[in-house]
Amino acid sequence: MHPYTRATVLVALAVSLCILLLSCRQDDGGISATSSSFVRPHFTLGTRFVYTYSRLSLFGVPIPSTRTISAWRITDTAAVVGGIGGSIVVVDSLVDPRTSRILKDTLYFRVTPEGDFYQYGFISRAAKNLYGQRVAPQWDLLAAFSLGMGGAWLVGSLDAAGNNQVTGTFQSGEDYFTVRVDQQQIIYRAFGVQLNSNDFEFVFWIADAPSSLPYLRQESSPDSSGYLRELTTIQSGP
Repeated sequence: MHPYTRATVLVALAVSLCILLLSCRQDDGGISATSSSFVRPHFTLGTRFVYTYSRLSLFGVPIPSTRTISAWRITDTAAVVGGIGGSIVVVDSLVDPRTSRILKDTLYFRVTPEGDFYQYGFISRAAKNLYGQRVAPQWDLLAAFSLGMGGAWLVGSLDAAGNNQVTGTFQSGEDYFTVRVDQQQIIYRAFGVQLNSNDFEFVFWIADAPSSLPYLRQESSPDSSGYLRELTTIQSGP
């Protein structure tokens, strides 16, 4: 569910959610803007995440003819990638809306004990898709929860010279999403992250209960179309 449509879901549950949040804040001493423990995702082997997927026009509107289904499946949680162990391997299976073929891709993530969230090759992929440039893949920091919600960090550079730098910041506050976990529909909170350079904008939301990325959006540019990925279902593994 898009975060800006959450009001329709939350109206009916506003009172109960407020009570729940207040009770949780009393129990844990409150949520501080400088806390380093906002989100600590823990991804389980075999878990499957089903998304709707659309390409975006230059004006940021989903293109109906490109709407399709994409599924992420966690195939390893202890891989060694880029010289670092404990890496999470995700196989992405996307249905080509034109041919119905299954297009496969592999993504690599890791989470530090402090909750910092990395993706291997994120900047490298973006540089290739946007400009056709080769940037060596490395572990790129997508969400620096260890800095607190007011922090900002360098993700990487979209060019080899280091002139087109991507920085990360947290969006203010938290938001709520709906997703079906196995057979149960739930509402849960997530935190928004924005990654920006001069001509690149990527937004995603991350949660740890359940651990997931419920919303990912890359804006289009004159040279490359963006995409929107929205989580609908989580299926427990294996």
